[in-house]
Amino acid sequence: PRSRGVLRPHSRDPPPGFPPLLALAGRFLAATGSATASAGQAGDEDEDDDAGEDRQVVGEIFRLGHTPGSDPPGAYAEEDVRVDGEMALLSSFLGEGGTFLHDIRDPTDPTEVHRLRSAPDVRNADCAFDPREGLYYRSQEPNGEEASLEGVEVVDYGFQRGFVEGPVIVSKISNGPTHNLFPHPDPETPVLYTTHEEMTMKAWDVSDPSAPEELFAGIAGGSAHDVVVDPTDEILYFAGEVPVDEDGNVDEREGGGHHDEAGDEDRGRFFSYAFFDVGDPGEPELLGGLDPTEYTSLKEAGMDGAGFKHGGGHYADYDPRRAIAYVSDETGRGVPAGKWALDVGWKDGSFEDPVPLGFTRSPNAELQEEVDELFDWTTHNHDVVPKPDATLLVSGDYHEGTVVYDFTDPENPAPSDQYRTDDGADEVGEGDGPMFFPEEDSPPMAWGANYNEERDLAVTSDMWTGLYVFTVTPTVNEDGGGDTEGDGDDDSEGDGENDDGGDDEENASGGDEDDHGDGNGDGSGG
Repeated sequence: PRSRGVLRPHSRDPPPGFPPLLALAGRFLAATGSATASAGQAGDEDEDDDAGEDRQVVGEIFRLGHTPGSDPPGAYAEEDVRVDGEMALLSSFLGEGGTFLHDIRDPTDPTEVHRLRSAPDVRNADCAFDPREGLYYRSQEPNGEEASLEGVEVVDYGFQRGFVEGPVIVSKISNGPTHNLFPHPDPETPVLYTTHEEMTMKAWDVSDPSAPEELFAGIAGGSAHDVVVDPTDEILYFAGEVPVDEDGNVDEREGGGHHDEAGDEDRGRFFSYAFFDVGDPGEPELLGGLDPTEYTSLKEAGMDGAGFKHGGGHYADYDPRRAIAYVSDETGRGVPAGKWALDVGWKDGSFEDPVPLGFTRSPNAELQEEVDELFDWTTHNHDVVPKPDATLLVSGDYHEGTVVYDFTDPENPAPSDQYRTDDGADEVGEGDGPMFFPEEDSPPMAWGANYNEERDLAVTSDMWTGLYVFTVTPTVNEDGGGDTEGDGDDDSEGDGENDDGGDDEENASGGDEDDHGDGNGDGSGG
């Protein structure tokens, strides 16, 4: 089916207040000087018009299949696709959801094949397949002060002891509360990287899944939100905070970084997006990183502390063909965050000294000022979709649903298409959405997206409505409407689907004051 929402899903007209928002908040929303054609970007209007005339945004998304699965109370969270593209995995946010394995060999009919429950007071915000068939991992975080957890559970669903329909937890890794994790993609390198609240990150030997051993104890004084490894160049991409001295060397210190108030000069210097050499996978060595306080463009975009405030360098990724890094930052309130491209060797940048290239926001970005707008228009977790003549990002962007971004020109990125992940919204069980939403809210609320090159498909997890399988193409979004010129305007009449002419503000809804139901109220997300 054709995507049911394209770049103005609430209305075919620009959403109320959208251009004024960009004009008023230009000092916050401006990115690097050359990145002015994004639909979610501020800057000089004449420059935007000129940039739009010079380029044509590409990238479309089509739904192949969808399933609500078990429809657990408390909402879904992260997703992953197995390397062969035949299985997909969902985790859960609150309640006793657990993890959900899906057979997607027929992408038009994804089918849940097992659910492995978790304790009611433990959430599994992240999940990931091991490159060895029959294993996956799920992270553990507390939903309350009385929660008992180790940090990571290792699940065998066919490796040695378990089965697809009968998974077995074969070990637990004592990492402490863990938000994200990443297995090294090389099956000959059985190493698992885990984020940590006070030690930046850790590395674990999982050659024997039943008896993991710590390899790297972390860096004191920092914290991580996400890590990703490029196995070809042996580089680890790090989103979070790495404590460094004035020369950019690791500077371990007391106290975590990410959860402290950004901008406190007494905390010292941090890299908020960093790069590590993992030629020795168990001994990451810092190469360099991005200090956002050094870049005026970052300050203008509202990321002016010792780290991107409220989520920081939130989600890491890399371009498999070009020396470009990508980072998604996240803000729950106020000016919504977006996606950055960083030069780490493409032109003038390097891993030691990355240079911001371009920035874009989600297609309907507006100020998140109301209680029910929490996280609505910030971006979230994404994956790179490399095509022969284009480089796209596919992303689960909360209330936007699944969004495609054109990063073919990394200095001039823009959203190109989207799909509102609200299929079966009327059938979702009462109270099954995320805790940080009011009861009257509704999908979409997409957590992330993962691309599988083997089968050329993408999978999204919507916190309310379940698993989606998509195909993403590098075609020009003409017959479906949307911003085909990259100038912020809807450039066609659309296909009539989901064209309800509704008020953007009426459809935009988000959270309550307890950001993620964890009592922190700090505006940080998944």
